[in-house]
Amino acid sequence: MMKAIGTILLVLLFSILGHAQKKSSFEIKDNKLVVTLAPQGHIKQLQTVLEMADLSLLNVDSLRLFGSLGPYKNENWKVEKNTSKEIILVKSLEAYSEDDHLIIEKVLPGNEVNPPSTSDHVIVGQNNFEQVNVKSIGKNLYQFFLPGYLKSHKVWLSGSFNDWSVSRDTMTKTDSGWVIKKQLQPGKYFYKYIVDGKWLIDPFNRLTENDGHYNNNSVFYAYNKRFFFRTTNRYKQVFLTGSFNNWQKNELEMFPRANGWEISLYLKEGSYTYKFVADGDWLLDPDNPDQRPDGEGNINSFVSSGETHRFFLPGYLKSQKVFLCGSFNRFRTEESPMTKTDSGWVLDYALAPGFYTYKFLIDGKQWIFDPTHTLQARYEGELNSAFSFHPNHVFKTTKFQNAKNLLVSGSFIDWSKEGIPLIKDSAGVWSIPVFLKPGKHTYKFIVDGEWITDPDNPHWENNEYGTGNSVLWIGKNDHLKQ
Repeated sequence: MMKAIGTILLVLLFSILGHAQKKSSFEIKDNKLVVTLAPQGHIKQLQTVLEMADLSLLNVDSLRLFGSLGPYKNENWKVEKNTSKEIILVKSLEAYSEDDHLIIEKVLPGNEVNPPSTSDHVIVGQNNFEQVNVKSIGKNLYQFFLPGYLKSHKVWLSGSFNDWSVSRDTMTKTDSGWVIKKQLQPGKYFYKYIVDGKWLIDPFNRLTENDGHYNNNSVFYAYNKRFFFRTTNRYKQVFLTGSFNNWQKNELEMFPRANGWEISLYLKEGSYTYKFVADGDWLLDPDNPDQRPDGEGNINSFVSSGETHRFFLPGYLKSQKVFLCGSFNRFRTEESPMTKTDSGWVLDYALAPGFYTYKFLIDGKQWIFDPTHTLQARYEGELNSAFSFHPNHVFKTTKFQNAKNLLVSGSFIDWSKEGIPLIKDSAGVWSIPVFLKPGKHTYKFIVDGEWITDPDNPHWENNEYGTGNSVLWIGKNDHLKQ
C-alpha cells in the first residue's frame, strides 16, 4: 500500500502573490499525510488543497476559532498547529485501508472548487417547522430566529448560502432569542446555528438531512410558487398533486383560507400538470384556463416557469395534430400540442437547464425524430432526439478512435446505463455539451458497452466495485467551457 501511494503521489506546489504570503499544501512526510492550510493566503488555493485532501467539507474558520474538525472529527486527523496564519493537520497513512487511493495532482491557482449548495434533483419542496422561525419578510428576504439561549455570548448562522462560514453572519440578540436577515434566491438550503462555538441544528425544524459525514443539517426551502384553490365548498382536507411529485395525492397538504385553500412551496423551473384533491375528489384549478389532456382520458391544469425552448418541426402541413413528447413530460402523448404555422409546427416549452430527449407524434400514430437535430439518445430503452438546454460543461476526449459508440454517465443522471451520447467530429474529437449543477460529480465513459474512467482526467476516487470513478467539479459561476 505504502509503495503504491509513493508512486502516485505528487506534492502540490502553487504560485502565490508575494513571497511573505503563506502557502497551502498537501504532502507525505514521515509516513504521514501533512496538510498545511493558510487561512490568510490564496483562498482558491486553500479550497483546492482541501478538496485534494478529501477535506472539502472542512470549515477553516470553525477549525481556527474553535478547534473543530466538524465532519472529520472521527477520521483520525490531528491538529498539530493552529494559528491565524497557519494550520497544520496530520493523519497517519496507517489509517487508510487497502481500498483507499490517493491521487494528488498539481492544480493551477484559479481553478475554483465549490461544494454543492443546492440540489438540482429537487423538483418540489415544502418546509416542515414545529414552530416557524424561518420566514419570508419580503422579496427574497428571510428572517432566521433562534429562540432562547439568552445567556450565550455569540450566535452565528452558518449554511450552504454562506459557504458554511462561522464568522460572516453574526446573529443579533433580542429579548427572546437571536435573529438575522438573509437574502436568498429560491431553492433548497442547508443550515445550522453556532452557539458559543457549538453547532446546533434548528430545534424547531423537522426537516434534516445527513451530510454523509455523520452530521445532520437543517433543511430550508426558499419558496417561489403559490397555488390557490378557490372554492365555497366546505371541504375537510385538500391536497395539491401533480407531475412535480409523481401525483402523490396525500403529500402536499393545503391550508384553509377565507375563500379557499392555499399552499406555498419551492418549484423547480419547468412545465407541469396538476390537480387539487379535495376530500378524495380530483379537481381542476378553477382559476387556471390552461388545461392539458394526459393521453389517458384525463384533463389536468397546466403551469410553467423559467426560460422557454422553441421546438420546431418543419413541414407536415397536411397533418391535423402534432404533439411534443419528451423526457420532460414523461412522453405523455396528448399533453403538449404544437401550433401549426406556414412552415411547420411550433411550441415554446419552459424548461430547467438539463439534458432532454424527445420526439414528435403526428396525428396520434406516427413518431418523428427532430429533422433539425442529429443528436439522439435513449429514454427507457427507446431512441429519441436529444439536446442540452443551457449547457455549462463539455465532456470531450480524443481517445477511443475505433469505438462505435461512446456515452457518458454519472451521478448527475443516477448512473443510467443509457447515458448521454458523445458525437465524434471530422477531427476525431468526441464531445457533448451538458448542464451540471455546481459541486462535485463522478462519472465514467461507456465505450461500446464497457465502463471506463476518463483517460484525460487525472482526478478520480474509488467506488464500491474497486474500479474507480472520474471526478469533476463545477463552479457556481461556470459557463460553457469549450
